[in-house]
Amino acid sequence: MERIKASDKNHRIFYIVLTAIALAAMLARCFFSVITTDEVFNIGEAYRTVLGQKFMVENWDFFQVGDSLNYPFIWLFYKITGSSEGIVIYSRICSVFITFIFALLTYKLLKPIFGKTNSFATCLIYFTVVPKTIFGYWYDTWSLSFMLLSFALIIFVMNKDKPLPWLILAGVCQAISVYAYPTAVFVFIYEFIVLFIVMNKDKKKIGFKKPELAYALGAAAVFAVFVIFCLTRDWQNFFIFNKEVASSGLSDRTAAHSNNLFVRHIISDFFYFYDPIIKASLIFAVLCFAIKKLRLSKLWIILYVVSSSIFLFVFIFRKGGLFPGSKSQNMLNVLLFLSICGFFLFITFFLKNKKFKALFLFLYIPSMLAGLVWAFTGLDKSINIPLGARSAPIFFFLEFFELISQVQFKKIRIKNLVLPAMCFMLIFNLLALYCQGFYNTIPMAALKNNLAISSAESGVFKYVYDKEETIYSLECFEKSMKKIVQKDDKTILCGSGLIQCYLITDLLPNTNYLWRPGALSGKAVDDNFYDILFKYFDSYYGFPDIIVLRKNKAELTNKKFVDFLNQNYDLAEEDSGVAFYRLKQH
Repeated sequence: MERIKASDKNHRIFYIVLTAIALAAMLARCFFSVITTDEVFNIGEAYRTVLGQKFMVENWDFFQVGDSLNYPFIWLFYKITGSSEGIVIYSRICSVFITFIFALLTYKLLKPIFGKTNSFATCLIYFTVVPKTIFGYWYDTWSLSFMLLSFALIIFVMNKDKPLPWLILAGVCQAISVYAYPTAVFVFIYEFIVLFIVMNKDKKKIGFKKPELAYALGAAAVFAVFVIFCLTRDWQNFFIFNKEVASSGLSDRTAAHSNNLFVRHIISDFFYFYDPIIKASLIFAVLCFAIKKLRLSKLWIILYVVSSSIFLFVFIFRKGGLFPGSKSQNMLNVLLFLSICGFFLFITFFLKNKKFKALFLFLYIPSMLAGLVWAFTGLDKSINIPLGARSAPIFFFLEFFELISQVQFKKIRIKNLVLPAMCFMLIFNLLALYCQGFYNTIPMAALKNNLAISSAESGVFKYVYDKEETIYSLECFEKSMKKIVQKDDKTILCGSGLIQCYLITDLLPNTNYLWRPGALSGKAVDDNFYDILFKYFDSYYGFPDIIVLRKNKAELTNKKFVDFLNQNYDLAEEDSGVAFYRLKQH
């Protein structure tokens, strides 16, 4: 008995040390890489609400809904500091600890069913893969995290005598997921139907006659809170009720596409982009069936998974042109491979296992469904499948660790192969984290190429390290901005490629999303987007006090816009390819 207690204590210490190492590595990574696109855009969505813009009225961006979950964190930061200086590193650190909380909750829910070791290994490996290597919680990340928590709660319910509160809580989590990413409602519908079919067959064990209604009740509570919130706001003026805005095409990035051509593109893109993953998965399927049929050692599964994962990672990383954006998503693509492998493991080894059948129904299938939802409703079509299906690898990891715990060595005394496998995979994840980036300078690239790096001493990227010229350029831009802005200025319009501009000052609003790429280029039918942009200013603010444009972004080729600029604005300053215009005094 004492030996068992000592062993448990040693395991607990080992788990704490591994968690601390993972947290430290992730926190350290936060201090590298300036990102002037998605990250600052999503921080800006919450920041503009903190500055006082009316939700869904003065903000015409669809992303504001999911990004509003960042509001408490940004509000606290602004309340304490009174500015946006250092807001990026603060947001990244918050996201690491939010990730840790979701990992801990998922572990607590899975542990009673799948055991301490397997559950810990699964959560540690899963949560140290950072989507796109951006430490940020926004609409899609929030949605996927609450979605996974909802799945875990439903699976946890299977072993509870009084499931009612847990089912309600699962419904709450899924509703928050839908709030953050509205098309995730398809996942909610699936879970509701499966709860109705599966759990009603076992009413005596469950102890509650209508489990699907308890689940729906939790979701309804969140919906009711949202409706009450909207009714207490200026809901009649929500931009979604404006016919001109609704028909402008602003929702193109989030609206569902159901025409046959789009469906064919999704399918063809999938087989084009993920060809090596599909081939590796089919080989894995043959291997699984051969092992079961010929009763070979399951060690072959371990060796294949490790070798093929490394191969796929290196192949995708080196062949950057194969996947658009692959340099930031290759770990997600490896997870997609593991997700597909999870299906073959299930039908080969776990088809009659009750706990894995529940996991398959309530986590794996809805996760893969979410991958399709993200593909059909996201910007990048098939490229979004690994992100949307992000919960599916949980299924594979639990199966994989269960399988390798059964592997025995005659000569080598290794009681549980899960622990060394977990350590290997953790090292692999952390190395990947430092070797890939979101189109920016990363620590390993800087080290390999002897790049001079430094950290920003002021501004929104304060404490963030990147190439010296990048940091210098940002600091010069911020100084120019602060020099241009005067006490009486209230509004600003920044051109494309200058998203961080909206975080530098307290000026309203943030119209980056209205300023579509190419909208003013004269190379496309852009009058509609031009009109919407200035309709927005006419509705609330009048002409912006300051306009900031990049000279090399072809934004000054639209005759209508150039005439408007010459008639109403003076060139105040031009520095490093950025032009600052000030509204003329009439």
